[in-house]
Amino acid sequence: REIILQNQNYLWIDLNNPSQKDLRELAREYSLPLQTVKDCLTPDHLQKYEKNGNVHFLIFRAFDDHCEAKAD
Repeated sequence: REIILQNQNYLWIDLNNPSQKDLRELAREYSLPLQTVKDCLTPDHLQKYEKNGNVHFLIFRAFDDHCEAKAD
């Protein structure tokens, strides 16, 4: 888990190959439903925005034409 960007109003957390424990901890720490956090690991999940209190959860997808054809 790596904090990519943080200021007084914004926190960007990057997860690489998170375990179930990592996801549970993140969900608990930010009062997010666990399924909401798990959705970001589903490669075919559409973009998503959810607001939970003062936490805004965003999933977005970007196309990378330099990645391998089998990449998620």
